[in-house]
Amino acid sequence: MSMKLNAMYTSNSKGLIGIEKPIAHIKSLLRKGSNEARAVGIWGMGGIGKTTIAEEVFYRLCAEFHGCCFLANVREESRKHGIIYLKEKLYSTLLEEDLKIDTTNGLPSYVKKKLGSMKVLIVLDDVNDSDQLKILVGAHDWFGSGSKIIITSRDKQVLRNEVDHIYKVGVLDFDDALKLFKMNAFKQNHLEIEYYELSKRIVNYAKGIPLVLKVLGHLLCGKDKELWESQLYKLKRLSSKKIYDVMKLSYDDLDCKEKKIFLDLACFFSELFLEVDYIKILLKDSKSDNSIVVGLERLKDKSLINVSEDNIVYMHDIIQKMGWEIVRQESNENSGSLSRLWDSDDIYKILKNNKGTEAIRSIRTHLSVIKKLKLSPDIFVRMSKLQFMDFHSENEFDGLDILPEGLEYLPTELRYLRWMNYPLKSLPDSFSAENLVILDLSYSRLETLWHGEQNLENLKQVILYGSKFLKELPDFSTAINLEVLDIRFCSQLTSVNASIFLLNKVKKLA
Repeated sequence: MSMKLNAMYTSNSKGLIGIEKPIAHIKSLLRKGSNEARAVGIWGMGGIGKTTIAEEVFYRLCAEFHGCCFLANVREESRKHGIIYLKEKLYSTLLEEDLKIDTTNGLPSYVKKKLGSMKVLIVLDDVNDSDQLKILVGAHDWFGSGSKIIITSRDKQVLRNEVDHIYKVGVLDFDDALKLFKMNAFKQNHLEIEYYELSKRIVNYAKGIPLVLKVLGHLLCGKDKELWESQLYKLKRLSSKKIYDVMKLSYDDLDCKEKKIFLDLACFFSELFLEVDYIKILLKDSKSDNSIVVGLERLKDKSLINVSEDNIVYMHDIIQKMGWEIVRQESNENSGSLSRLWDSDDIYKILKNNKGTEAIRSIRTHLSVIKKLKLSPDIFVRMSKLQFMDFHSENEFDGLDILPEGLEYLPTELRYLRWMNYPLKSLPDSFSAENLVILDLSYSRLETLWHGEQNLENLKQVILYGSKFLKELPDFSTAINLEVLDIRFCSQLTSVNASIFLLNKVKKLA
């Protein structure tokens, strides 16, 4: 293996508890039939440690291989960038060269020829569709003798016909769970005697789930015994011992602004994988609002969010579901009064019956959920406070008939607007883009964005990818902060407004 890969992949086992047995088991499964290309699936519930175990196996074994790649967050990255992007990333990493792959079927012959003589180690993390596996790694005979593939998934069905063995990750035993809790609550393995009984009670409550132990440890770290007792009492009074109850304790410890940020992330942004800098701008209450930076740091300290090495904000799905439940409880069984919409049933009913209200702050759905609806032109009039809107799809024909009578209104408050396959020739004449930060109308039927001039000072990204009927762009001279303009595959757009070339912050013009 190259020195480059040796430097890149190093073990991070310090502070990991209770994973030696699963690591040993998985390594033994991989080494069965050591001269064959083999695949092992790691299966279990969210928060149980699948990714952590896969990472550690990967780091410990990678030096034995000619090429290695850990492809993280396959489910979300595929949704965000598409499966071809992931396929190119995987094989570019393995071969250490910049590859372009334009098909879901198989591999270019020269790539297969190179791989056939290589012993590779691949981890595909968080796979939720067996089709992803067929596209990414195909038949195991793509790879040289001794190659190994590790796949993590929450869905056993995804793995069943695609791997040689499935390893189910179980909960930690009591001793390991106590060690893990101590490491997070006291930042050491030593436990002060007066906290021992309290710690045992907390570990019993957590039921050996690593994520729950970490969250409780962070929550109680540095707190006195009285607060520990109070939290234990609070745990007992909750209706059930579900993970939601534990996660809610971290939420309760936030101030009002931090709670608002958390719910925006849980119900809208966590699955968009945006960079921190964009999140800071999108969630500001005003131009001078600098509290978002502190709020995000607070959420990170509470283990409610994570920030990746490439500065992307993301959230564990168990924590996200806790956020969903909090919002559900605010509605008093009236979905129209929800502040944030993500549930397909709720969204379908609200849009079908035109029951939106100004309480709605965000709405995010796959277009397949609403593609059979015929929306009224005034569908968004009652949602005047809507700030974040995302109608997305992988099918360029979804949602083309949902506005048969056109659209009269979009809220002025909108900051994030993604509407893939937008079916009309332009945005409504009444629409004001002054608050927009990100505008994504990929694969739209637009001929022009809007008519007349707009204040575009806040605009950072405009994505019109694949809008094959687009004939002209508006004047962007007021878009002084624009960083990205994507007009690829806009086949009828033969020229662009000269104002674009006067904008000095544009980083990507494609």
